[in-house]
Amino acid sequence: MKRYSRHCIRPLCLSLLLLVTASAGAGPLILAPGDLLSREQAADMRAAAFRELDKGNKGYIVPGDLATGDTQAAESQKAWFLRMDINGDGRVTLKEMEAVMAPMFDALDHDEDGYIEIDEWIGKGPYDND
Repeated sequence: MKRYSRHCIRPLCLSLLLLVTASAGAGPLILAPGDLLSREQAADMRAAAFRELDKGNKGYIVPGDLATGDTQAAESQKAWFLRMDINGDGRVTLKEMEAVMAPMFDALDHDEDGYIEIDEWIGKGPYDND
């Protein structure tokens, strides 16, 4: 598996995970010492966020689904949408969202145990020695 530099991938991973959970009304994801986030839990969170964002249950997200009226958030929402819209058709499907976001779990799971621990999440710990 190709490993990306944690210094460039972590901000992208965190911002996308936080954007999706916050967009879904779930609030930011917070891990406390001892908490573990499994691959399955992360997939469930992404699916729930997708369902929340998919206004009208169309099976895809369009830019208007992300509109909040907050002009500052609009730029990050636009960037998120463009990153997720792999085929450039102006829609983001759950399959596209998974294709982009699922590998981010692996980028954060430095010890490759199938869980993200707090040290991996915040990048302060035994896994961040590069």
